[in-house]
Amino acid sequence: MKTSWFPLEVPTAIARYRNDFYMADGILGEIYPKLIQLSDFEGGHFAAFELPEVFANDVIAAVEKFEDYNKKMEKKFA
Repeated sequence: MKTSWFPLEVPTAIARYRNDFYMADGILGEIYPKLIQLSDFEGGHFAAFELPEVFANDVIAAVEKFEDYNKKMEKKFA
């Protein structure tokens, strides 16, 4: 399969749900080279409604990782 894209060069978090669209790990690594969180869950397209606590915890974990990433980058370029 040939796809056209440019890698997304910003920190990224992805939550995959079993009953929703799915992309394989290898492709995700190519598209999102700064993938800092990849989570797999049950549920589907409306995950926030189906599994609100799971969804919220995953968002909170991603935000914490983004904050840590930004702190490391600030130190690196300070």
